Amino acid sequence: MKKLALLVLVSVFTTLAAFAQSKGFYDACRADSNLETVYIGSPMLRMVKTPGVKINDVALDKIVNIIDNIRIVSAENKKGIKKLTELAAVFSTTNGYEIMLENTDQGEKVVIYTKKLKNKLNEYVIITSEPKEMDVIIITGALTPDDLARAKK
Repeated sequence: MKKLALLVLVSVFTTLAAFAQSKGFYDACRADSNLETVYIGSPMLRMVKTPGVKINDVALDKIVNIIDNIRIVSAENKKGIKKLTELAAVFSTTNGYEIMLENTDQGEKVVIYTKKLKNKLNEYVIITSEPKEMDVIIITGALTPDDLARAKK
């Protein structure tokens, strides 16, 4: 019985630690005056119900109900870019993130990570960096790559 209780506790703390990584990242970014942060929660996302609203050929009305939140962090000066680069190191394969895409083109680098969270939630992290700007976008929800493919039709 003690082993079962210990196993349950370890599972709970592991799940909380996974969520805490991106939450801790966002909280640290909010505390830095060189970084701009934006949080879009599910109530605001659900307001985007208008059929036909698209971004990059993705119909938003088809996926907003399965997104819990979007967190965006931007840096537009050297100090901010340096800090954001340091903080974004948490999104790595050693912390359970998988690389979905990595692209470098003419000084711009894009990396997309994914991680499975508890309760069938997924987290997608999109990091774009250029010499004078860096952005990190974190999308959390039940969204899957299949959902994006259906929304793109």
